Amino acid sequence: MCQLIQILYHLKLNHAAI
Repeated sequence: MCQLIQILYHLKLNHAAI
């Protein structure tokens, strides 16, 4: 579960960066 949250967080950061 922790991994999934981390991946989602990374994706969110990527989206914000773009």
